[in-house]
Amino acid sequence: MENGETPGPLGFVVAAAILVFVGLDSYLHTVRVDEAADARKRSYEAELKLDEVVARLVDAETGQRGYLLTGDDATLSHIAKR
Repeated sequence: MENGETPGPLGFVVAAAILVFVGLDSYLHTVRVDEAADARKRSYEAELKLDEVVARLVDAETGQRGYLLTGDDATLSHIAKR
């Protein structure tokens, strides 16, 4: 190509291929980010559920210990409420 000439069809094809490649890469990256956000949300929800289970187990253990020490059924009442 000499000075002043416009690029031929090969230049257009190369530019179009670059645009397609960049667009596809951007799309795939966006999909991966979206999947990672969903996974993070699911793990956060699972962590909340596990925290609730641990709290209930601690309450049950505390109530059982109180019952074994005192023999009083009232120490178990807060466990039955849940």
